[in-house]
Amino acid sequence: MDDESGHLLKLAQGGFVAVASLEAVYGGAALVRQIFVYGNSEQPNLLAVIVPAPVALAEYGNSPALKAALRQSLEQTAAAAALQSYQVPVDFLIETEPFTVANGLLSGEGTLLWPRLKEHYGERLEHMYADITAAQVDEIRMLRQTAGDRLAVKTLVRASRALLGAAGGGSRWIRSVSWHRRG
Repeated sequence: MDDESGHLLKLAQGGFVAVASLEAVYGGAALVRQIFVYGNSEQPNLLAVIVPAPVALAEYGNSPALKAALRQSLEQTAAAAALQSYQVPVDFLIETEPFTVANGLLSGEGTLLWPRLKEHYGERLEHMYADITAAQVDEIRMLRQTAGDRLAVKTLVRASRALLGAAGGGSRWIRSVSWHRRG
């Protein structure tokens, strides 16, 4: 379900997200100037397009460190707002040109024009979903091939991270696993 008036989206894993509310929360992140949160009801997670704040561009330029800093800023903002893991974009595009009235991505009232943003970024975001899915399939395939080489709990944690989209350091989603041997 994608309600254009309220921008309510049901993700494939069953969680509902109010896209406009998430954009308002993440728009307050220290390193974010503007953000377009994107979801697809056939996918279990969100993506985004982020226009970094001038301070972020000044400090990091267009280096790989910029993406890591933006990720950390999103995660800190999500934690402060007590958001669920499915409300945090698993990946994002970085756009250095702000959304404006002139480029047709912002209304005269200063609100994001979702249909135009989807038209402008949708294909790249859908390719990002395809890349994420391919990486998850590869990770699960590798886990199956090497499962005998590690403890079952480590295999389970890695499989969970792959399926939840947290393979790239998902300590926020899977904080710890503890177990005890009974002997």
